[in-house]
Amino acid sequence: MNEKGSIEAGLMLAPLALLLAGMLEIGLISHARDVLVSVANDAARATAISGDPQAAKDVVRIRGSRALGGVDIQTTRVQYEFSGGVKQVVIEIAAPMSLFSIFGIRGIKVLGHAIAES
Repeated sequence: MNEKGSIEAGLMLAPLALLLAGMLEIGLISHARDVLVSVANDAARATAISGDPQAAKDVVRIRGSRALGGVDIQTTRVQYEFSGGVKQVVIEIAAPMSLFSIFGIRGIKVLGHAIAES
């Protein structure tokens, strides 16, 4: 490989590495969001069945932390709302993204919903 080829390869590797890092970050964020939505919905169901907001926090702490490899997930809101005359449980959870962030995303917040048991 001559000197010109080495320079061209070096110029191409930097944008390629950045592109691959961005694709990896998008994949990790997408996976984390899907897991958090599932955990939030399970926590809302647990609260709707038991009627105890602590059930949501327990589900988030146990299932959520295990699913995301020990990430500290916070339950930021557990409340009852009426939508169309139907009482529902709404759970909001948040998790920090501890990896590098090309796009500036530092955390994810999601909502979980379940119809409250009467």
